[in-house]
This record gives sequence, structure tokens and C-alpha cells, in this order.
Amino acid sequence: MTKENKANWKCDACVSAKVTASPTTSTPHSSSPVLSKSTKMNKTAEENHATTRKKQNDNNTQIEASSFVTESNLRAILKQEISAAIKSSIKELVMAELQNINQQISSFHDSMTFFNQHFEDLKANLEEKSTHIKVLQEENLNLKTTVNDLTSRLCQVEQQMRESNIEINGIPEKNSENLSSIVTKIAKSVDCQLKDDDVLHVTRVAKLNKENPRPRTVVAKLRSTRHRDALIAAVSSYNRKNPGNKLSTNHLGYDGASSPVYVAEHLTPTYKALHAEVRKKAKELSYKFIWVRNGRIQVRKDEYSPILVIRNATCLSKIN
Repeated sequence: MTKENKANWKCDACVSAKVTASPTTSTPHSSSPVLSKSTKMNKTAEENHATTRKKQNDNNTQIEASSFVTESNLRAILKQEISAAIKSSIKELVMAELQNINQQISSFHDSMTFFNQHFEDLKANLEEKSTHIKVLQEENLNLKTTVNDLTSRLCQVEQQMRESNIEINGIPEKNSENLSSIVTKIAKSVDCQLKDDDVLHVTRVAKLNKENPRPRTVVAKLRSTRHRDALIAAVSSYNRKNPGNKLSTNHLGYDGASSPVYVAEHLTPTYKALHAEVRKKAKELSYKFIWVRNGRIQVRKDEYSPILVIRNATCLSKIN
């Protein structure tokens, strides 16, 4: 209600009392209009009162509705506040995590850049080393080939220097021995014409294995390869003709138990080791003939097989 309405408004009791105290005289003829007017005023006041009260109730309802918070409004407000808080918290957390992830990615990128640079350096270094190794391998292969060639040539030269030498094994050692006379006795025993002056030099050589109980080998240098071949051929022929009485220490005048005496070409240590390997493998494969002629090692399976010449360890594969 406005101030003007509040000043003019009267309750029902006040309106009725005012009408009753009016000085107007009632008459039968005039009562009806007076009552009619009074009644009309009451109705008008009542209507005004009713209308005014209705508007007041509506305004109060709106004010109360707008002034007080209901449960649904509270739920909506709480929901909005919680949603806003959650969104804010999530945003902060996500931003913090994204910032952390960004830092980690940046650090990872720096690390990858460093490792990539290091890898490129290693790769370049490795390629350089690989090229260098390849060159060294080629040089090493060439050097091996050269060394093998030089070794083969050296062995051939050493063997040529020994082409007039014979090697005698199985002769017992004595302090007062005369090796030159022993060589002539061997030649005489096998019926070989060999003079004293055909023997240029005779000596014993040191043993490779000092613990070996066998006597040291006797090496004799003859006048020529012809004398060497003649003596070796005579010994071989004598042993074939006398299988039960082959050349031994008894033929040379040694007392005691008889022991065989072997005469062969004087080989270099390389060819001697190769000869031992050839004999071992030929024995395993049942080869009948193994001999040395002019420093070359030769083998033969049987009388009908071809002759194989073994010059080095690689040639051992021929024996199969």
C-alpha cells in the first residue's frame, strides 16, 4: 500500500461507525435512498479494501518469494558453486599438469637433441673407423699373402741349402765317436760306393724336446746330391731285400740290443713337421707309400693310385 491508500483506508468497523453517527434524519420515504447510498459506500469500500488487500498479498508473495531461499534454489546455488569450484580446481590442476608435461617435453627434446648430436658424432666416427678397419683388413690380407709367399720361398731356399745333406736317426751317442766313419760304415753295409772324402761334414743336432730319450740326430753333408740320392737309394733297397735284417746298430759295430737306423733327406723344421702330419693322416687313411724326394713330400694310396705332392698344410686336403 502506498501512503495515500494507507491514509484513506478504514477498516469495516470505522466505516460503519461513521455512517451511524451521520446527522441525516431518516424518514420512511428517505430511508431507502440513504440506506442505498450507505450500502453503496460500504460496498465500494469493501471492494476497494478487497482489491487493495489482494494486491498487497500478491506483492508480499513476490517479495517473500524473492527474499527467501528455498531448498530447490539452495540446491541449484550449491550445484552452481560446486561446479564452478570443481571447474576452477580442474582447470588449475590441468594447467599445472600441462605445464609440468610441457617442461618434461622440453627437457626430453633437449635430451633427444643432445643424444642425436652424440649419435651423429658416433656414427661419423664409426664410419671412419669402419673404413680404416676395412683398409687395415685389406693390408693384413696382403701382408698374410706376402708372409706366406716369403715363408714358402725361405723354406725352399733352406731346403736347397740342405739338398746334399742326409739325416741319420737311431745311432747311439758315445763320447769318443767318429761320425764320419759311421757314415762310411753305413754306406759299406748297404753296398754303396762312398769314399771318405765324399763326406764333407758330419755333426749331431740339438733335440727339440730335451726330455726325449732318443739319441740326437746325425746330419752329414755329402759332396753332391748324387751321392746323397745314391746312399738313400742303397739303404732303401737293402731294407726291402732284407726285411728281417734291416739296417741297425749291429751293422755299425755297436754292442748290445739291436736298434733300427734310419737314413733320409735332411728336411727343414717346417717340412719335417709337415712330414709328420702327412704320415699321421696317411696312416689313418691307409695310404701305403710315403716318401721324400728332393725336399718334396709325396704320398700314394696304392700301386695304382696317382702320386700326390704335399707342399704345405693346405695340401693336406688332397689326402682323402
